[in-house]
Amino acid sequence: MILFKTTIHMYNISMTVNDSVLLSHLVSDFTVSIRDSVWGDMLFTPALAAFYRHPQVHKLDRIRQLGPVSLVYPAAVHTRLSHSLGVCDISRRILISLLRNGCRNLTKTGINSFLCAALLHDLGHFPFAHSLKDVVKRSHESLGTEIIKNDSSLLKLIREAGADPDTVCSIICPEENPTDNPETVFYQHLLSGALDPDKLDYLCRDAYHCGVPYGVQDVAYITGHLYAKNSRPALKSANKASVEHLLFSKYLMYKNVYWHSATRCATAMVKNAVKFALRDGVIKEEDLYFLDDDEFSRLCASKDYKPFELVKLSLSGNLYNTNYEEQCPGDLDEGVIEELKEKTRKLAGSSCEDYQVIVDVPEKISFETDISIIGTDGKVRPFREADELFSETGVAYAFTKTLRKVRVYSPFEGRI
Repeated sequence: MILFKTTIHMYNISMTVNDSVLLSHLVSDFTVSIRDSVWGDMLFTPALAAFYRHPQVHKLDRIRQLGPVSLVYPAAVHTRLSHSLGVCDISRRILISLLRNGCRNLTKTGINSFLCAALLHDLGHFPFAHSLKDVVKRSHESLGTEIIKNDSSLLKLIREAGADPDTVCSIICPEENPTDNPETVFYQHLLSGALDPDKLDYLCRDAYHCGVPYGVQDVAYITGHLYAKNSRPALKSANKASVEHLLFSKYLMYKNVYWHSATRCATAMVKNAVKFALRDGVIKEEDLYFLDDDEFSRLCASKDYKPFELVKLSLSGNLYNTNYEEQCPGDLDEGVIEELKEKTRKLAGSSCEDYQVIVDVPEKISFETDISIIGTDGKVRPFREADELFSETGVAYAFTKTLRKVRVYSPFEGRI
């Protein structure tokens, strides 16, 4: 499934000499091809391609992108590594388009730093998809930059790629690596926003491997029409439908893939086991850092701790029953959660243990709409102000509230 191709155009005559040099670098110096199931031939410089075999990077090949989703869609066993390579390749194509569309004042070191950040953005990702995200204090971006800062061989590769390690860390994790450099701030918005390369890759990649049409984006069209305005990526008003399509695709992927009831159950079981283990001091939060999927499984299996049976059951596809399900557009009071647990315990009887009753409350979904829209009058407005569907009161926001459902899971049949 190849959704875009790069076409070489003549350089824009308004380009500076520096811009022409940067464009030549992005086109001519990327001579190493890595074949991908989604994008076909992805191109890298020899220095960027060297990251592929680095132990810290290749470890991502042992972390499934979607974790338990393969219980529903068996072919969804692609990895964080293939995703990271895809993000880097799309990032290069975005930079090419931005330069052709008049983006100025970029530097070669900045461009190379952005590409390294795109490749390494998931370096500290937790195992089993997002199961551990809500039970640990640190973000995977924070852990990723810790890996970068403390691995001399990785720092050497970054410098050999013509990038600056501090800039790479600032792009990946701005909260812990603040900067006032305008170019770096622009790359931060570019890597994490409404039409970022991360989202463009994972929606298309996940849809492809699940065998569903919902997430597919016209990446060639989107990347080809990106501009830079006020230190942020922007689209002309005639192209804003591509943002609408991406946001509705995200909704459909959540509805049918990411938050499928079986996926939610498997994730909730793992999360509950880890929460109990942390509470009881069986493991420390630091024990969960820097693990791949197999290492996480072995950690849980090595402990003689009853709640860890939830992990074993989840990994084997033996999921709990759903005892309760209701729409949950807002916050859920702790008292309501305890009431749901108590009702389930009464249903189960005396054989029910505390860890076996799981209340799953999904987090609120974030629909990033921070991209700017360039009107026909040349004025720049935020997407929310330029689009009726995704305004603060638009129907699309009300529509997405239907995604959040509170569920109660236990090994016992019946409904409360």
